[in-house]
Amino acid sequence: MTPELVFNKYKLTRNDGTDKYALTVYVASPPNEIYFFEYAKGSELREIGRIVNDVAANGDFFDYDFKALTNDFVAIGQTNLRFSDYRPQSNAGAEEPDNLKLAGFRNETINGTPINYSDYRVVVIPMYDGLNSLQWVNEDIGSVTQGPQGMQVNFAIFGHLNDIKITNYEGMGSEGETLNVGALYNAHVGVRVWLPNSDMSYIQVTGVADLGNGDTRNVEFTLDDMRDSSDYKVIMYK
Repeated sequence: MTPELVFNKYKLTRNDGTDKYALTVYVASPPNEIYFFEYAKGSELREIGRIVNDVAANGDFFDYDFKALTNDFVAIGQTNLRFSDYRPQSNAGAEEPDNLKLAGFRNETINGTPINYSDYRVVVIPMYDGLNSLQWVNEDIGSVTQGPQGMQVNFAIFGHLNDIKITNYEGMGSEGETLNVGALYNAHVGVRVWLPNSDMSYIQVTGVADLGNGDTRNVEFTLDDMRDSSDYKVIMYK
């Protein structure tokens, strides 16, 4: 659950060569954090990442020019930052330091698996339709970007999942098309995809779960339109 944010200043910048805008919010509470959002006309505001505000030499990025923003990267002035390299201060439902597990979520049972979120650092749930609200992230992949209506599959990330890649296999012999998503934190990812051959089409999701203190786990699962949502297994790491 995302806490209410109190911010004291913000900046809206257009990404060079695109129709997307970057909204940079300097948050007063929780203290000393910078949130980065992306906005395109007709789309929802999407949180990209966040960092602590004192990683610059003068302790404040506000006076620097915004250069670029991707799913895991921001360039401000002469400083290039990856979101996965910086961890803001702890707050329930916000970024967590290395020694804390998940907080601020309602415990639930998914596909027969009871989940006490405070016992885990990372939980990934394919085809999630549960009790908790997360930041929604939309992605399109494969032929759906060329016109076919397609369908939407989804997965939920509780905690940090880095180096996320989504690969679409549209049929037998398909080499696959890969979308590099980067790093996400506490996110519900909706993927619009075209699956023309029900028994041969699927998407594969891979990533690296960040368990803190340098400990990681590789995550891999597939999504398709053949299985019921109850057939998917919950992925959990303490």
